[in-house]
Amino acid sequence: MQNPLQMNQQNPLENDPQMQQYFDTLPKYVQENIKQSGAKFCSLAELQQCAANLTQSQQ
Repeated sequence: MQNPLQMNQQNPLENDPQMQQYFDTLPKYVQENIKQSGAKFCSLAELQQCAANLTQSQQ
């Protein structure tokens, strides 16, 4: 089992309230694409860029 510090470093999306709040506002298909990709984001800006790319590709 991993210690909590390692888990925090590996998945900031689940441990950063600001990132989680933004993620929760995304359309469900974007959330699913991100979850299925297994992508890990180091910052809110990275998450926002990924979401923007996904929403643009659906238009």
